[in-house]
Amino acid sequence: MLVSHMKSLTFIESIEFLKENKIPFVLDINRINKEKDLLNKNTNDFPFVMKLSSSILHKTEKKGVYLNLLNQKDLLSAFNSLNKLINKEKIRGNVVLQKQVYGQELIVGIKEDSIFGKVIMFGIGGIYTEIIKDVAFGVLPITEKDAEKIIFTSKIGKILSGARGIKYPTNDLIQLLVKISSLAIKKDIKELDLNPVIINEKGLFVVDARVLL
Repeated sequence: MLVSHMKSLTFIESIEFLKENKIPFVLDINRINKEKDLLNKNTNDFPFVMKLSSSILHKTEKKGVYLNLLNQKDLLSAFNSLNKLINKEKIRGNVVLQKQVYGQELIVGIKEDSIFGKVIMFGIGGIYTEIIKDVAFGVLPITEKDAEKIIFTSKIGKILSGARGIKYPTNDLIQLLVKISSLAIKKDIKELDLNPVIINEKGLFVVDARVLL
């Protein structure tokens, strides 16, 4: 149970927190306040993702995320649906727009363990994280060698190591784990969830984040 002095950041606040602390790979986001903000979107930028920037958990289950928006009609429909959800549930938050990115979905997290203290978690991300339960842990702080061990002892790590001839930028992933580890100690982060982190042959992208300070 969370104690009262903890602060749960919204998506936008979490992203800004990560940027301020030099955590890379975060996609640009755009706040959408009115329908006119969606007009004249370049067709070369599609597809998009539209979601709530709020502190609620499991946004997908609450229909707070719309993926693969392919045209103007999709954007307007998602925007109206999210605003209805905000008004119905009295949610504190905004609607944000991101470029859709495809690849392997990962999760990177920080938790506080009653025995070991702060630990970092890595594994398969996305909406099935809690079902598949392919995760590995490390006690903070971690080195690059520690991060490498954490990544490649997981099942998803074996895929990232070059299965079927696909090369992923795993060194970028190692650096992300090390930087998150350092930040968690420096800023005394209580919980952090980067889910999903998308990795493909072109790079590594944090597309959703939740930070609890």
